Amino acid sequence: MFRMAWVGLVDLDTSFVKPVAHYGHEEGYLDSIKISLNPELPEGRGPTGRALRERRYLINNDTMNNPDMLPWRDEAIKQGYLSSAAFPLLSDKDVFGVFTLYASEANYFNKEEIELLSSLSDDIAFAVLASENEKRGTEKIQKALNATIHALAVTVEERDPYTAGHQRRVACLARAIATEMGLITDRIDGLVMASSIHDIGKISVPTEILSKPAKLSEIEFSLIRTHVQSGYDILKDIEFPWPIARMVVEHHERVDGSGYPHGLTGKDILQESKILVVADVIEAIASHRPYRPAFGMDKAIREIEEGKGKHYDAAVVDACLKLFREKDFCLEGT
Repeated sequence: MFRMAWVGLVDLDTSFVKPVAHYGHEEGYLDSIKISLNPELPEGRGPTGRALRERRYLINNDTMNNPDMLPWRDEAIKQGYLSSAAFPLLSDKDVFGVFTLYASEANYFNKEEIELLSSLSDDIAFAVLASENEKRGTEKIQKALNATIHALAVTVEERDPYTAGHQRRVACLARAIATEMGLITDRIDGLVMASSIHDIGKISVPTEILSKPAKLSEIEFSLIRTHVQSGYDILKDIEFPWPIARMVVEHHERVDGSGYPHGLTGKDILQESKILVVADVIEAIASHRPYRPAFGMDKAIREIEEGKGKHYDAAVVDACLKLFREKDFCLEGT
């Protein structure tokens, strides 16, 4: 089973990796180890160092017998880390960090989990870069990292994959809308973080329903609708520096009270949630889904325009329309 996860950031001056956040059974392990990007050093030949250099995930299936794990083997076995997986955190131009996960069983990481972790690593990289704003190492970013790792760890335990590209595109659009509306940087940071994991509750929905290439039945759709409450339940006890769980549970509410799960009206919905609602609707309509082809941006724009002031906050819709019609904003993949 899952044992511990950590995020490290690369110190370009020393070529060593500095752990900045972790979740799970650790007991001083991260203080006792050194990991380098330098392949000439033993500390640079393990899966984490190689993942950083090669810009791809690396799996250690058996800590006991993997010679590349020699510098860390004794302490890792003492901690119960019998296998591990390392995923580089990438910006557009470079590797800036790594997400490493340990398990208490050898050969723990199967293909499905590797694919899920790869997608979620992209999400954590996006969220950290978007919210960092040159504040690397600050208490707020460390809390956000810890909280995100916790959420990722819970997701991995559930072993149900979901599409991550949708969340990143929603986060991009939400950030643009919030910026256009003049929200302060700190609130935008929180919105981007929430947008990056807003569908985490879909781990509670059977994969065959999420990927069904046909229209959903009423019962299946009711199961899909539970994902917002499931997401809230995963996130509610995590110490994010922003109201992430609330944004996640509100991202299918509508300002006229016709949304779910609580039927909230405009005055009771966070401003950030109202932005997430519009960004989510735009991306969902414009992009391909397993059960239908993409409807396109024109239909997505028409939906929010027709629902302005009824389903969707008017100021949010106006800012979104301005982005697409006056500022040539383009949503990736649409």
